Amino acid sequence: MKESRKPSYSRAYSLKSYSESVLKNKASNARYFDLYFTDEENDFTRLRKEVLKIISLINADDNYFDELENKMKTYTPDEIKVFMETFYLSIDEIYDGKHLDLLKSLVKIIPYTKQRTLHIESDSREKLYSIIAELLSYITKEEFEEFKKDLSYKHLSMISSVKFFIDEIISNDGTYDFNFTSFYEEMCSKVLNKNINIYDKENYMKDNIWALSRFDEAKTRKYLKKIINKDNIYLLLCDLIITSVGNTGYGYFISDDNIKKLAPNINFKKLMTKENLTDKEKFVKEIYEKSVKEDNKFKKVIRSDKYIEL
Repeated sequence: MKESRKPSYSRAYSLKSYSESVLKNKASNARYFDLYFTDEENDFTRLRKEVLKIISLINADDNYFDELENKMKTYTPDEIKVFMETFYLSIDEIYDGKHLDLLKSLVKIIPYTKQRTLHIESDSREKLYSIIAELLSYITKEEFEEFKKDLSYKHLSMISSVKFFIDEIISNDGTYDFNFTSFYEEMCSKVLNKNINIYDKENYMKDNIWALSRFDEAKTRKYLKKIINKDNIYLLLCDLIITSVGNTGYGYFISDDNIKKLAPNINFKKLMTKENLTDKEKFVKEIYEKSVKEDNKFKKVIRSDKYIEL
């Protein structure tokens, strides 16, 4: 059995306190306060039970993936977020020897999680990535080599985000049997040096370009100039769009800084010649045109009372 991680006292105490309020449905957690005055079960306790059911299947070597996938297909975005949060707090209940298979399963359900702009909170995809980062601390170097076989250029954004969480865990005295940063750097180097098009269908996942930019901003700009064309220009625009949330709903715009950072040499108007645009592409085009037209950053924003996934 791998030695347990020993986080800093302050982090361990706050995590322990928060975990108990969620896992034991304590009244100190606002989610469960109502339960102390009624006998009814709410969505949070229901999802906690469903997390425990999945973990029991994982530990029993049963075929849990189909049930896990079905839940992701039927849950609302908010339910997925709470499920992931509760699952993260239950990692210690997973038996030794089960972590590698679980990691492979979690990679398969990434598309079901949502990248949603939330006030202060992390979205379900970020929560999933934090789970993956934690689980990786339980596997050996040999198991990591096996896990890497399930990853491709499509997973660059995931790899970059997991690296962020791993760096945080290591800063709190966590340990890993392998160098995850080297893996991230190798993946990015291959894409940039071989001009592998991450906007091709088999390689695409939103925000992969930002994973490359965090590795080498200058090279990423030159790389984009080579691979962007009229068929993938709208995918790049989706990556450039900033989404905000506030009292007036959701806001969408492209900042001058994002264009300067990633695509100062891209002639968007020249490439935006596609006809028969989808509804999503029409909305993206509208965001771009307003963003470049307005000088005032507040006037650039297109607002919506509901979240529009890009």
